[in-house]
Amino acid sequence: MCLIHPTGHNAQYCSYSTMENSSKELINVVTVDKRQTGRSSVAMEREVFIQTVETLHNEIKVVEFCTDAHVQIGALMSEYQC
Repeated sequence: MCLIHPTGHNAQYCSYSTMENSSKELINVVTVDKRQTGRSSVAMEREVFIQTVETLHNEIKVVEFCTDAHVQIGALMSEYQC
C-alpha cells in the first residue's frame, strides 16, 4: 500500500504486502523509502511493485496478482505477464 496525500504532503515509504490466497499467509513484504527513488513519491509504487514481482517470480509460480488501478502498475503487469 502506498499512500500519497493530495495536500502537498508526500509519503516517505511505500510498502507492498503479498498474501498467498488459499492459506491467507503473508509471504512477502517490500518497503521502499522515497530516498531510494530520487525523492519521488510517485516513483515509489512503481519501484516497490518491481521489487515485489521480481522476488515472487524467483521464488514461486505467480498465478494472479491483484492491486489497485494505478496506470503505471497496469503497464508493468503486462510487461511482467502478471
